[in-house]
Amino acid sequence: MKKVVTIHIANEVFQIEEDAYYTLQQTLNRLRNNSMNEFTRAETAIANSFRRITSNGRKVITSDDVSETLRLEGISFTNYTTTNNYDRLYRNTNDSVLGGVCSGMAKYWNLDPVIPRLLFVLLFFGFGTGLLLYIIMWLIIPKEY
Repeated sequence: MKKVVTIHIANEVFQIEEDAYYTLQQTLNRLRNNSMNEFTRAETAIANSFRRITSNGRKVITSDDVSETLRLEGISFTNYTTTNNYDRLYRNTNDSVLGGVCSGMAKYWNLDPVIPRLLFVLLFFGFGTGLLLYIIMWLIIPKEY
């Protein structure tokens, strides 16, 4: 069972799966930052497509519907998934600088690896605890298999 959210797009209300909502939200935010005309055109086209989908008796827009709509409208997008690749935290030794702790954290929380690395550097220089914390996590967090 998936969560469903209610959205307003081009002054219309639609029910949409949570994953599909995040994909649509990221795509529209990117368009809004680039060009308001492009954003308005895309929003109207998406609403028209969603109206066709729901006119057939379907009540919820799925991730596949969003992907297909964006593809047909020629809007580039990145699929968003709420689930990560892991059900627990691992050290990612495939993309590691030192021990893979920051890379594993980034992969678990779907972040850029630079963010946890900067956090540890700030902790090291700001409070002096970054290195000790990193070493402890290196010892505690299991390696990815």
